[in-house]
Amino acid sequence: MDKSAVIMTGKSIRVYLPTGSINGVRHAEITNWTGQALSCPRSEIKSLNDWDEVSSPGVYFLFGADGGQHQTVYIGEAENVRDRIKNHVINKDFWNEVICITNKDESLTKSHVKYLEALLIEQASNVNRYQIQNTVSPKRPTLPRAERDSMDEFSSYIGILLGVLGHKLLEPYVNQVPGLNAETSTTKLQLLKKHAFGNLVSDGFLVSKGSEMLADSVKSLQSYNEALRQRFIEEGKVVQRDKKFIFTQDTLFSSPSSAASVLLGSSRNGLDVWKNTEGETLKEIETSQ
Repeated sequence: MDKSAVIMTGKSIRVYLPTGSINGVRHAEITNWTGQALSCPRSEIKSLNDWDEVSSPGVYFLFGADGGQHQTVYIGEAENVRDRIKNHVINKDFWNEVICITNKDESLTKSHVKYLEALLIEQASNVNRYQIQNTVSPKRPTLPRAERDSMDEFSSYIGILLGVLGHKLLEPYVNQVPGLNAETSTTKLQLLKKHAFGNLVSDGFLVSKGSEMLADSVKSLQSYNEALRQRFIEEGKVVQRDKKFIFTQDTLFSSPSSAASVLLGSSRNGLDVWKNTEGETLKEIETSQ
């Protein structure tokens, strides 16, 4: 099945605020889809008692932050999502929001939700936006081909609703940037002829795995960019190999300038120092569009 057809077509989404506040419970659904999402703050967890929609089989996401303020998530499944969440109030303290996913026609079985759990953990790990709290990566149970395709499609809709509710957990770093056409936005850019590459994405600027960061920085480098350099090393996103500091994974920056400044260890204008293979700067590329 071509899952891109699910993602690339227009969607109408309805979000219901039962209290009229965005800080309370939120119910979300996509037109012509049987699934539904219910977001609830931990502080309002008693509100789940009023929602029979989450007393059926489904999957859930516990969102929070670790001590370093990194976004974290635990992904689980249950035959009765509401009862399982009540247990997590007691035994897991990192989370501050839960999003429950169930089906309005109650057609999800135990096998379906176990398949979804395994698939969603795999997808979230591959996207690598959040730190995954699950200590075990379960295997997908065996399902008939038609059921597997149905659950694969179901997971695509889950990703959309999670994004609408504020969590791009399953959303890859897509290269869709307003003002740039598809060809330009996917062009990999190089930093001043050094072994450092990246490109614009919808969230900012993505530096590619394998790019090199200069070992030393100047004293005038902004403190927050210096802190980023040190944090990447501490987290293992950047490792030292033969006197070189190498990115071990694709890493998102808020802007091309932040990326360039961190990699070069000095304050730089990213629009001027990131260039394509034709030697055009990012500023020239954007201007031409």
